[in-house]
Amino acid sequence: MSDDLAIEVKDLVRVFESRKGFFYREKTRTEALKGVQLVVRRGTIFGLLGPNGAGKTTLTKILSTLLLPTSGTVRILDHEVVEDAHWLRSRIGLVLGGERGLYNRINAKENLRYFADLYGIPQPLLSKILQKLAKNGFLQSEHGTNGGYRLARAAHTISAFEVIQAIDGPLFITSCVTVRGECDQTDRCTIREPLRRVNQSLEDVLRRITISHMKEEAPAEEKPESKKPVDLVSIT
Repeated sequence: MSDDLAIEVKDLVRVFESRKGFFYREKTRTEALKGVQLVVRRGTIFGLLGPNGAGKTTLTKILSTLLLPTSGTVRILDHEVVEDAHWLRSRIGLVLGGERGLYNRINAKENLRYFADLYGIPQPLLSKILQKLAKNGFLQSEHGTNGGYRLARAAHTISAFEVIQAIDGPLFITSCVTVRGECDQTDRCTIREPLRRVNQSLEDVLRRITISHMKEEAPAEEKPESKKPVDLVSIT
């Protein structure tokens, strides 16, 4: 696989088999993908278009390691989707049809563990992150047998920037420093100010993104107050 390729698919075939009829003796065979060839270069935006039943979702699921191919080879970032599925999953973001079926079926604690596992965050570290968020006033600790954490403030008042800063400290998305901790080209530097403006712009965006946006909720002023209890989060 060439270094400039993000995705390379060769002779991909996916066959679905099912049984029907009396005692399920009749086998049906549906070829969803037949000899697919595909190349997507790094740094490009690629759109996959086709009519219903063309195999778009099947191909997407194979590319995202959710479905095994029947035959052929599929490589992403020079890694094979079957053999290197664990490595690839932490580097892939996937939303199918805007559905959130999985997240609504599992509770808050299971959602946290699910994403922690995807990103290789061990449980002790996840517990420390929750403690940091509680210490900084974003979460409230609940004691007892069913104890855990709940939001201490309304979701629409907590910005992504505040959460990131509470976990990682001061945010320098674009900085120009040396191993000594300071720029050694201050007098001649021509990019320091543009980088500062980029950093400030990104910070402003993160300050505008709130937890309620991530939850796909309407702003607080547009929805009536709900007395429904918030799901507790506990990590053991």
